[in-house]
Amino acid sequence: MAVKNLGRRKIRTGLTVLGIAIAIAFAFALFSVSEGTQALVSSAQRLGPDIDVRKAGGGGTQPSQESYIDDNYATALADEIPNIRTATPIILSGAAGGESRGITLLLGMIPRDAQEIYGNLKMSEGRSLTDNDNFAIVLGYQISKTNSLGIGDNFSFMTENFEVVGILAETGGVVDLVGLVPLSTFQSVLHLENKVTNIWLWVEDKKNIGSVLTEIENRYPELKATEGITVLKESEDFMKFGDAIRLVITGVALLIGTLAAMNTVTMSTVERTREFGAMRSLGASNGYVFKLVLVESTLLCIIGGLLGCLLGYAGSMAIERYVSNFLGIDIVEVTLRIPLIAIGIAAMVGIIAGIYPAWRVSRQQIVESLRYE
Repeated sequence: MAVKNLGRRKIRTGLTVLGIAIAIAFAFALFSVSEGTQALVSSAQRLGPDIDVRKAGGGGTQPSQESYIDDNYATALADEIPNIRTATPIILSGAAGGESRGITLLLGMIPRDAQEIYGNLKMSEGRSLTDNDNFAIVLGYQISKTNSLGIGDNFSFMTENFEVVGILAETGGVVDLVGLVPLSTFQSVLHLENKVTNIWLWVEDKKNIGSVLTEIENRYPELKATEGITVLKESEDFMKFGDAIRLVITGVALLIGTLAAMNTVTMSTVERTREFGAMRSLGASNGYVFKLVLVESTLLCIIGGLLGCLLGYAGSMAIERYVSNFLGIDIVEVTLRIPLIAIGIAAMVGIIAGIYPAWRVSRQQIVESLRYE
């Protein structure tokens, strides 16, 4: 009966379903982008250290000259601070000075440290860096794909060319955007003798991270130590702000969809006032009429929600294709819970939109309903 009633005003019902579908599709796409960016940050955290040490006030992937620190801090920290397992100096820089397409994060490390720390990363082609390498680079999968680079090709950065000696296997995370180069070579290219952007630390036991952070702060006030990668902490704060903006926009879209559904259901119940009066006169209870209208409203929104999921999935795939081609990263991740949440929201919209018209028609007097013209 609920489906039959919805089909009485096909144009009105169709427009309402479309409005709800657009609101749900918008929410679906925003949720998928949020999931993707969170997964990207999580993969980056697995790449990074337990503790990131940099100069107080410095940071970012394009640091200024004043933000570099001496690389001998790595040895000092490892010798003087208890519970540090590994300390390695690194230079982290975006490839803004080269011809690389998409996002590229260049990571200058001592090759033997890179082998020890990232030895579990699988190679798609070629080999890892060695201490004998000079102008050599190991590329993440996405960088090699975006720039059409293979083993033996040259990766251009600033005025120098780095020979590609290895390509990492695809991970689907930020590792695909990283290029590993020998630290000494990177220092030479950037004219940074014995200078680095960060010191990355791994501790013996993660329970000791807090005490190590405190010890570094007390002994080296000129340095700033944070858990994980500093630039990612800053990115997470920005992402939280972005999530809040997306939540507000989604809320407005859903509010519009709720009002549209409420308007449609209210108009439908007004037009069928005599019909409801006849049902009541034949023995239908107030509760039955209330439930009937509520079911119609909920069904209307669920249909819109299902259509919205299809539109949202198509939109998410379009966003992923565009961003992947333009920046070389995947920021969209569609998990099972996204359509479930979307349909749940649509059902909730239907319930909220149907409460008032259902209450209104169920409370009308039978005689007044039958007299309605």
